[in-house]
Amino acid sequence: MSSITMIKKLTPHFLPISLLVLITVVVHHVWFFNLSPITYGDWTIDHLEKVKELLSLPTIWKGENNLGGVDLGIFFWPLQLLIGILANFNVAPALLERIFTLWPVALMTPLSMYFFSYYILRSRIASLLGSIVFTFNTFLIISRSGPVLLNLALSFAPFLFLFFMKTLEDKKLSYSLVAALLAFIISFFEIRFFYLIGWVLFFYFIYHLFILDPKAKTNIKVYFLAGLVISLPLLMNLYAVLGLQNLQSLTSNEIFNRTLFGSSYLKLAKIMSLFHFGWTGGRADWIIQTEPLRFFLIPALALLGLALTNNKKVAFFGLLALIGIFLTKMNLPPFPDVYQWLFDNLPGFNAFRESGKFSYFIVLSFAVLIASFIKVALDWGKEKKYKLLSYAATAAIAFLFLWNAKPIITGELGSLYVQRQIPKEYFQVKDFILGQRDYFRTLWIPLASQWGIRSNDHPMMSNYYLNLGIWNKFVKENNGNIFGANFSDQLLDLSSIKYVVVPLEDKANDDNFFRFAGKRQDFIDGLNNLKYLNKISTRAEKVSVYENYDYRPHIYITNEKESIDRSIPYTPVDFSLKTPTEYKIALKSVSSTFYLNFSENYHPSWKLRIGEFNWLKAISAKNYFLPDKYHFENEAKLNSFLIDPQSLCHLKKCDKDFYGNYNLEFTLFFQPQSYVYLGLIISSIFFASVVLTLVYLLLKRK
Repeated sequence: MSSITMIKKLTPHFLPISLLVLITVVVHHVWFFNLSPITYGDWTIDHLEKVKELLSLPTIWKGENNLGGVDLGIFFWPLQLLIGILANFNVAPALLERIFTLWPVALMTPLSMYFFSYYILRSRIASLLGSIVFTFNTFLIISRSGPVLLNLALSFAPFLFLFFMKTLEDKKLSYSLVAALLAFIISFFEIRFFYLIGWVLFFYFIYHLFILDPKAKTNIKVYFLAGLVISLPLLMNLYAVLGLQNLQSLTSNEIFNRTLFGSSYLKLAKIMSLFHFGWTGGRADWIIQTEPLRFFLIPALALLGLALTNNKKVAFFGLLALIGIFLTKMNLPPFPDVYQWLFDNLPGFNAFRESGKFSYFIVLSFAVLIASFIKVALDWGKEKKYKLLSYAATAAIAFLFLWNAKPIITGELGSLYVQRQIPKEYFQVKDFILGQRDYFRTLWIPLASQWGIRSNDHPMMSNYYLNLGIWNKFVKENNGNIFGANFSDQLLDLSSIKYVVVPLEDKANDDNFFRFAGKRQDFIDGLNNLKYLNKISTRAEKVSVYENYDYRPHIYITNEKESIDRSIPYTPVDFSLKTPTEYKIALKSVSSTFYLNFSENYHPSWKLRIGEFNWLKAISAKNYFLPDKYHFENEAKLNSFLIDPQSLCHLKKCDKDFYGNYNLEFTLFFQPQSYVYLGLIISSIFFASVVLTLVYLLLKRK
């Protein structure tokens, strides 16, 4: 298709597109007309120094938070890579946040739904209305105030459906490849949503074969092209899939091992009327609200859109709406046990401990159904000469949804719809931490501030999350107060914690943990009483910073096993951090058995290799690493290795000095990373193949 032809096709849509853009820019004016940080809850932005670290290959171990752990968010890597590239050109984090997340969510959501609706209904006014319904319902407005990446995935979903439908109808490879790329984009925004989208595409494929085009059941090309849409994104995600599968963490991890949650907030009437239980017309509340009567018009309009149309594509979304409602209601009647059965038995379904993500398909379906009703009403108005009446009905329905945008415009809704200001003290803390070259961690009490600095060299720890996780046993054994234990000094030392920080009581930026954790001064008084911590003076005087002078290096050696009950003499070693999954270690003049200690959360997949190292051999070669029996969890729940130089060098030639002592070079490696690298090669080949094929088809068409 030539550029001139494309322009001709888009020209009739100029007015509705312009109107949608104008509305969304005005509504989300905070995102478009300033460059302040936008944060809320789990959605935070990092300092530029940290964002620059995103320019790297994907890693399966994340060492920048707490004591490190398997990175279940490795699927985000393509997005992080793009952000990291621009960050290294010194693009401000707040602008990066807008370019890659906020602006696409604001603009792509209405535009993708408009074109998708038009593909089904062939009515610009009806499609405009469908886009407004999709964008400004309370479910998505509340959702856009929190899980931004999930909303990014949702904003691309209508385009995916559009190109998947065109693939089945036109049977063109180009449409299939575009759909596959869109599915891949959705997958690295939110892999769980990709899982759900895959099921919906499968159901539509079956619907197409049996309802829309029964003749296609015998057409092998249709099966092939439809299969590409799902298989290619999976192949392009192999870097993550292989790594997590090797760890047996793909379907067995903290996300999949949680119990059901949230059913107490669910009401069938609210689900069917697209009324979020916490919607107040102002700041959202976790207290169940009563829905105004006007919201009951929404399911009525959707039902009319289904009943009055003879469009079989629209009928599919009536079916999808029913499925979405049934799953969103979770364990409410009727058939209250179905969700639990799916949660226990359907592979992958246990990632959805709460049913909120299924509500997106209700929203999508209702947008199509209500737009279908408008299409019928507009056609009726032309025939009966009631055009003004049909236009008035369209405007009234549009206003019903646009009114929901009021608290976004005014800032009443808060959350991600208001601008933030980083207190200057946190820039001063950042400069203080990054001004030191040695490796250490900072422990924030009770929680880490969203404005705190973290990096691969200076991980940031949150006392609250440590107490729930790796330190949970210590907390239980000491009546919930780990600092009251007689081993707390040693535990901080072994964990490489150099500084303990009490953040500000920052109410203006929703960065105030003390409203539920206790008085800030009580935490300060408690730390003042600890003899092994010394309060130090920094430029950020309002942020309380304490130094732990006896902290251990990230990697060091001892002559006996580490203990949390007594201090054992240690010797630092020369090491360099290549990536969070690979360290190079050099030991000089060693002769007797010793322990190599590594202050990272214990995991059996951390391996030690003496001499030269090749990541591919870590997969293929037998006995490539130090035997697992010499690797154990020490008392601080961190990694220790027992090293006998004479035994090692008996098996492998080692460098000896003049006195007969050994000079050893080790690679400390997280072995599943090898599968990430292997998967990345395969993923890159398939991604490049898809892109090059699309370019070829485009040039061939021209």
